[in-house]
Amino acid sequence: MTAVQTDADPDRDRRRSALWPPPASVAQRRLLHHPVEVWAHEISSGLTGVGLWCCRTSDLDPAVLAQPERLGLFGDDDLRRCRRYHFDRDRHLFIAAHLLLRCVLSRYEPIEPAGWRFAANPYGRPEIADPAISRRLRFNLSHAAGLALVGVAREGEVGVDVECADRHADAAGIARHAFSDSEHRFLQGLPADESRLAFLRSWTLKEAYAKARGVGLSLPFRDMEFQYGPDARIAMRLGEGIADRADRWRFEQFSLFDRHIGAVALGTPVPAG
Repeated sequence: MTAVQTDADPDRDRRRSALWPPPASVAQRRLLHHPVEVWAHEISSGLTGVGLWCCRTSDLDPAVLAQPERLGLFGDDDLRRCRRYHFDRDRHLFIAAHLLLRCVLSRYEPIEPAGWRFAANPYGRPEIADPAISRRLRFNLSHAAGLALVGVAREGEVGVDVECADRHADAAGIARHAFSDSEHRFLQGLPADESRLAFLRSWTLKEAYAKARGVGLSLPFRDMEFQYGPDARIAMRLGEGIADRADRWRFEQFSLFDRHIGAVALGTPVPAG
């Protein structure tokens, strides 16, 4: 038998596999029975104190994506924002993300999905409008390329980020401004496909932490670095430009449906005084 010649590189494949986060363990759950069924995926997290959920636009009834107002769950502001999207894919992702958020929050508090009201903090992060509930229930939302991710925590701060692994972004340009010198050098030393994966792993962690802090891109991203331990534990190192304690944060990273990379940051409350 004649051997078939291929471009396969076992060493490259092993290196790429090592950079790819472990797949998340997910279980499908029904979040809504009426007026239509809404299904999503609950993610089994290794972090105590956080609930993680995701939903793909392909999981939803096309009729829901076409006419979200028929659900009676969205307020006028949500519907106005939804209509601003020019492309169906972006409009459908907005619907999936906010439908997921409302249904998930209703699993934690005795409030119907249509009853949730939200307000933005000074940096634009959405929060539960009722201060009494917001103090005991925190959430964060992210979405990319047909997938929405929600994180919920009873205590402390939570942030999530999800990115599509085949995202076409100027990783090198972003890294020059948002990554430390050592991180940037590490990325430059990798082949292009591996560098893109390593960039996304670091970027999702940085985003999750910044979103959990509630200040978004106002944090100096160059002043946060992440290291992976042999037990897959993720440690953060903070520079002088960020006033926080790195040891009060826990992180987790995972892949979803062989296409997305997700990250969650969970912070314990800062002691009073």
